[in-house]
Amino acid sequence: MGLLCRSLLMLFFLICFSRLPDVSAQSSRGSASGLDALLQDYAYRAFVHPKTGVIFDGSVPLNLTGIQIAAMRLRSGSLYRKGFDMYKEFEIPEGVTESPYVERLVLVYQNLGNWSMQKSCPNWISGHLVIP
Repeated sequence: MGLLCRSLLMLFFLICFSRLPDVSAQSSRGSASGLDALLQDYAYRAFVHPKTGVIFDGSVPLNLTGIQIAAMRLRSGSLYRKGFDMYKEFEIPEGVTESPYVERLVLVYQNLGNWSMQKSCPNWISGHLVIP
């Protein structure tokens, strides 16, 4: 009897989660570079239950091993008043505004690691600037 209840419960969750909408990046692949759009999509997938001010580390597919991504949601008013002490390697000072104005925004962090140094690197990565 216990196995039947667990199986039905698992089936219920599977049906519920399969009906969730897909979350994708706002920019289209035609307007942004292919790598940026792809990594932004994977960073948004880290938002299962998004909380404001919490950094969510994302995971990339195996063919992009070595690249790190993360996403963080912030409120515009708090970002302007307080900034953010440490977002990965960056400090965001107070007084930062966004244009056009939005209530909440998502910052996506991308660290390409050694990918831009490799000779076998795809052409769409070569346009990124490497900061040592």
